[in-house]
Parts: sequence; C-alpha cells; structure tokens
Amino acid sequence: MFHVGQKVICIDNLPGVNNVIKPGTQLPRLNKIYTIREIYITRFSEIALILVEVVNQPDPILKRELGFRSSRFRSIDDSYKFADDILRVLEEELVK
Repeated sequence: MFHVGQKVICIDNLPGVNNVIKPGTQLPRLNKIYTIREIYITRFSEIALILVEVVNQPDPILKRELGFRSSRFRSIDDSYKFADDILRVLEEELVK
C-alpha cells in the first residue's frame, strides 16, 4: 500500500481513452521517481496519488488538484519489482 512521503516510480504515463488533459497540465513522466504528497479515493473508488514534483491547478468543479491513478506507479521500496522494471526498460532500449 502507498503512504504520504513514499517514493514511487511512474510505470505508465499514457493518457486514458476518456481523459481530457487541459493545456499546461503537468503529467508524470515514465520511469521518473516521485514523492507522494497526498492520497485520496476517487469517485470511481480508485486510489489517486498527488505528487510533490507535479503541481497543477485545482479542478474548477471538484475544487481540488486531481491526482493520478495509483496503478500507474510502483513503490521503489519493492526492490525486486523495481529491478524488473529497470531490466525491462533496458531490454526495450536495446531492441530499438
């Protein structure tokens, strides 16, 4: 489970098919490490993370900064899975 202050790595930064991204919105970058600033449950019962390194304006309707789905991140505390991800990225780069 995630907690505030935890370091995570972005493993999926592709926009969802139903996502509308306003110009100027900052988004996480693939394979970059972030720090969790806040965690909340969305109206769709998903866990969302707000990151220290990514700051956006509050949503005018919800009156809060929108987070990113937790499934798009992996804890870097989990060294085995983290090493797996790094190896996968390196393999993909070698194939290019």
